Amino acid sequence: MKPSLDQEIVLARRPAGRLTLDCFDVRHVSAEPMAAGMLRIRVRYLSIDPYMRGLMDGDLGFAAPLALGQALPGEAVGDVIESADARFEAGDLVLCHAGWRTVATLPANECRRLDPDIVAPTTSLGILGAPGFSAWLGMMVLAPPAAGETVVVAAAAGPVGSAVVQFARNAGAHVTAIAGGAAKCDWLRTVLKADHVIDRHDSDFSIRLRDACPRGIDVYFENVGGIVWNAVFPLLNRHARVPVCGLVSGYDGGSNQNGNSVSDDAILAAALARSLTIRGFVNFDFRAKYFLITH
Repeated sequence: MKPSLDQEIVLARRPAGRLTLDCFDVRHVSAEPMAAGMLRIRVRYLSIDPYMRGLMDGDLGFAAPLALGQALPGEAVGDVIESADARFEAGDLVLCHAGWRTVATLPANECRRLDPDIVAPTTSLGILGAPGFSAWLGMMVLAPPAAGETVVVAAAAGPVGSAVVQFARNAGAHVTAIAGGAAKCDWLRTVLKADHVIDRHDSDFSIRLRDACPRGIDVYFENVGGIVWNAVFPLLNRHARVPVCGLVSGYDGGSNQNGNSVSDDAILAAALARSLTIRGFVNFDFRAKYFLITH
């Protein structure tokens, strides 16, 4: 008997440091039984997001770790190929949490119909999806900048950071964007028009950041941690706000993970003396309040 054409990618072993192909395995699976209120969806696009790395380690903190042999999660856009819900029919394009699968069987209540004639379907995995929502939530809800304030954005060329840069500029803030590599920095400078762009790989990175922020930093959108946080921390103004969206420097167990020269006590002391607001957030906690879901 030929194996099913449906496939899923599962976690084969927990990574030690950087991900390698042997951390994953491809498994052929039979179609799950259909029941009332379910949809069978063929995945067209899949979003690969930083939080998935923490799930592989098993220590992300805000979500249950992946078990060995479990399929990787992930938001996806796909075509309905079979429907047992009157609100959907075969051929509908939907946003769903299909995970790393070619075909997924999911409750219709967890899916949202998309109209490709209104906007490109991939935007639902980008600016109109979790990355854009995270950017808007952290910048405009949790730490809204005032006109003229100084905003610094880490990982500014990524899907979250690039949206943060635009939100901050539209609010009238003075924006310093941090990224790694000449191509990313050129894009931030020429396309997104950030006021200052700094390559985190530069040997004089901390000096360049200080020079770009002569009046200190009012809002720092944290995506990275490590050496970037070390350089930002001394420049935070009184009443500065720090929405913490991610800490990618440590996701692969890199040297930045344990490389912070800023002690916990120093952070607490500064939070007290400068009335800092350091606010970690996970966008899932805010979806019911702010993220519109319609069928």
